[in-house]
Amino acid sequence: MKLFAKFISYLFHPVLFFLIMPFFIVYRQTESGMYAIKWMVFSSVFILFGVMTILFETLKGDFSDFDISHKEQRVKFYMIIFVIGATYLFAALYFKGIFFPLSIISLGIVLGLIIFAFVSHYVKASIHVAVSSAFVATIALLYRNGSITEVGWIVPLVAWARITLKRHTFSEVFVGGVLGVAIAAITFILGKYIYSL
Repeated sequence: MKLFAKFISYLFHPVLFFLIMPFFIVYRQTESGMYAIKWMVFSSVFILFGVMTILFETLKGDFSDFDISHKEQRVKFYMIIFVIGATYLFAALYFKGIFFPLSIISLGIVLGLIIFAFVSHYVKASIHVAVSSAFVATIALLYRNGSITEVGWIVPLVAWARITLKRHTFSEVFVGGVLGVAIAAITFILGKYIYSL
C-alpha cells in the first residue's frame, strides 16, 4: 500500500503540474499546440531552476528532504519559490504583457505563495494536494464540459497518498485542497477582470 502511495506522490508531484499547466492554459486561449509548447518550455526553465535550488538546499542540509517535511523549513522554501515566481511573472509581463494568460497565472502563483507562507505559520498545508486541487479547478474552469469528472479523481488520490505516507494529517490535506481551489478561483476571477478592462 505504501509503495503505491509513494508512486502516486511521485506521479502527481507539484513539479509535474507546474510543467504541464502552461500548455493547457496557453492552448485553451490560442488553440495553437506549437505556441503552447513554446510557453511550456519557457516555463520549464524556471521550474527546473526551482527544482535544482531545492535539491541543492536538500543536499546542503537546509531542507530535510525534497518534500520539505518540516514545517519550520517551509518559510525558506516559500521565499525561494516566491523569488523564482516573481521573476517568472516579470518575464511574462516583459515579453507578453498583463493580458497574456501566463502573466495572470504567474500573478496567481505569486499571490498563492504569499498565502501559503502565511498559513505555514499555523499549519503544514499539503503542497501536493494544493497544487493538484489548483490544477483540477483550473482545468474545470477553463475547459468545462465534464472536464471535472475527467481529472477530479486526482485530488482524493493524492490526498490519500499523502496521508498514507504520514506526510500530512487529514486537516493538513484539507487545508491544502481548500487553498488550491481558492487560489485557482481567485486567479480566474482576476483574469476575467483584467480581460474586461
